[in-house]
Amino acid sequence: MNAKYKAQLQQQDSRRSLRRQSKSDRRLSAVPEWKKRNNGRDPTPLISSEFMSDEASCDEGYTPEDKEQQVEWNERMNEIIYKDLSAEELKGAVLAFELIDPLWRSKRVRKIFAELDAIHLENLDEKARKKFNRRVKTDRTSNRLPNDTPYDYAISQKWYNDNKDSGNMSAALEDWYCYVNPEGWDGDIEDSSDSEAGED
Repeated sequence: MNAKYKAQLQQQDSRRSLRRQSKSDRRLSAVPEWKKRNNGRDPTPLISSEFMSDEASCDEGYTPEDKEQQVEWNERMNEIIYKDLSAEELKGAVLAFELIDPLWRSKRVRKIFAELDAIHLENLDEKARKKFNRRVKTDRTSNRLPNDTPYDYAISQKWYNDNKDSGNMSAALEDWYCYVNPEGWDGDIEDSSDSEAGED
């Protein structure tokens, strides 16, 4: 790996880390209202920047040499986001991020995060809402593991069972399912269907 590409990857990691922290902060700001709507249940322990999905912009995630994939990414995102905008609207269009779904995370936590996001948007005034960067869910996924071990509630049991004995994952997953759950979060059974429980 040449020095220039290594520096680009480090910059990408830094940007994504900041986005995860910002996302965590937004969701924490929505907790008081979420608690009111959910009988006082507190999702705060489940919200950490380490547990947030990554967000890609421009051609992040591809090597500088892979120009064809970069072009395809931009064309695909433009089709998803901007296809219905007029030329005038395009001038004022805000940057959009592509969500990269962390496969290890449970659907029930995705649902909670989606509800927190909706509350956050509700709390923005019209001007701030227009400036808020759009998040686009595609089929892009990641096996990036958080640096902090998640609570049992946040783990996809199917993903864990599929990966706990694999050579490149087994050591990293040694202490998963060892930290039980925060108070008030035991007893829920994860939905095992293939349908998504919310965007994140």
